[in-house]
Amino acid sequence: MARLGAQHATREEAEAIRARLAAENPDVSWFVFPRGDGWVVAKADVKPAPGARGTATAAHPKPDPDDPRDSGVRNVPPFGGGGPI
Repeated sequence: MARLGAQHATREEAEAIRARLAAENPDVSWFVFPRGDGWVVAKADVKPAPGARGTATAAHPKPDPDDPRDSGVRNVPPFGGGGPI
């Protein structure tokens, strides 16, 4: 029997252990991650989200980059006028 927190040779072996542990104890989350030359199964005392499956995660959209010009050029009004004097 594989020990919790023990390093496993392949990701597939670790995923199989994670699936078995998740079925036995569905009130916590189980994760598989690489460590050194193998894979580790870890438990987090966090209730899984409804409908969560596998290890897929959604990437957050990247924000638009800031204007690359320096502030002296970026904030100058057109034609150099700042308004009435």
